[in-house]
Amino acid sequence: MLLAAETLIALWESGKGIARYVGAAVVAASALWGALIAANSLATPAIRVVLGTQSRSEYVGSSTLLHELVPAWDWINANTPADAKVALFDEVFGFYIDRPILWATPNHAYNLIPWDSYTTVDDWLADFKRRGYTTLLVNEANAPKADSPLVTQKWREFIPEAVASGKLTEAFTSPPDAHGRSVRVYRIP
Repeated sequence: MLLAAETLIALWESGKGIARYVGAAVVAASALWGALIAANSLATPAIRVVLGTQSRSEYVGSSTLLHELVPAWDWINANTPADAKVALFDEVFGFYIDRPILWATPNHAYNLIPWDSYTTVDDWLADFKRRGYTTLLVNEANAPKADSPLVTQKWREFIPEAVASGKLTEAFTSPPDAHGRSVRVYRIP
């Protein structure tokens, strides 16, 4: 497209009769074709949501990137209080959760969550409760590989320990993907 624009400018400035009008028509046709393709691939699928013939969940679920998350998002939206706060672990997509969210994974939260100060599950849960976070979403599909240093993050040990001791309850589990990984939602009672 850049080359076409440069060619059009050169033809136009050279003043070579009909060539500049043909060039302008080609560039205009290309722009219209690009707009038609964009409208067809982006707007057409979304218009069903605008008209109410398809739900937001169905629309988002049709995305191969997000379809595993939709059931968890829907569960959170339907089963948590409107003022509940949700902490996301191994997940950054929370924009369809109708609650305040936080990327709580240490490599995302940086200085927002004092991960280095937590020595026990009780420290961690007390701080999350104090901050108002009562719901946790964990996307197992985004877990790091076994040889990654991210595997040693404290929360990866804290969650199973908290569940085993009854300090955290698993409230929702999505159907597993092809690799047996689920999206899990936990509640801090």
